[in-house]
Amino acid sequence: MISIAFPQGSVAARMPQGFRTETPPRLWAAPRAAPARHYRALFLSDLHLGARACRAEMLLDFLRSVTADRIYLVGDVFDFCRYREPYWTETHEGVLDALAAMGARLTRLPGNHDRQRTESGPAGRIAIGPETLVHRTATGHRYLVLHGDCAESRIGRSTVVARMGSYIDYRAQTLDAALLRRGLSGRAHRAIRWGDTLISRNVTMRSRLARMARAGGFDGIICGHLHEPLLQRDHGLTYANCGDWINSMTAVAEERDGALALIDWQGRSVSRLTVSPLTAELLPA
Repeated sequence: MISIAFPQGSVAARMPQGFRTETPPRLWAAPRAAPARHYRALFLSDLHLGARACRAEMLLDFLRSVTADRIYLVGDVFDFCRYREPYWTETHEGVLDALAAMGARLTRLPGNHDRQRTESGPAGRIAIGPETLVHRTATGHRYLVLHGDCAESRIGRSTVVARMGSYIDYRAQTLDAALLRRGLSGRAHRAIRWGDTLISRNVTMRSRLARMARAGGFDGIICGHLHEPLLQRDHGLTYANCGDWINSMTAVAEERDGALALIDWQGRSVSRLTVSPLTAELLPA
């Protein structure tokens, strides 16, 4: 049985009708980091706030350890499936507070789980922006930024499929929690994620996204959706996938010198990709 506690205090005041919160056990605790690392831009995707699978505590710890001039939320920031009650905790609320407190220019792109333009409750605190945009780095390179579900088949990116996926994922999490309470190994959620990877044909979708960027004359693409963190340069094109905050706990960042970095917060590592500056006449004034 899952114990449910009704919200109190400031969170309760902001909850729309039908929302309930619960306080989850602390599953992960990171040592306090040194002074916050500053980035020119920060890209986060697939937070899935409102879903049980979201590792909100790790995300909140990360946000408190970095600063940025600009933050892009590259889709699937929220995951409010109508087939289940939102899983909303003080920590989920803290993530929104931390984003607001960073003082950065914040842009949220839609994903297949949060594409609705009119939203209420917590999701309404961050307005949805355009489907795609272009980010220009300090070195003058231009990157196409989008969630990435456009590379799916029409059925694969439909709202119905997204909601079904949220519901199945929620049930798998619930089953795993019940098994763990009985001292058994819970692997249902892992099996679901493995199946998702097979169905989505990640390699094919990466190729489609790369072709989109190349056809538009961009130097690369920054996306999410696949839940597969990756930073690579191939045949003159940079491909950066932000990963997610369910399994990988990763983000893409642009450092002050224009280099892109893939931050693995769980493994406490950073992979850095430097692209040679463009000619002087292409650099911003």
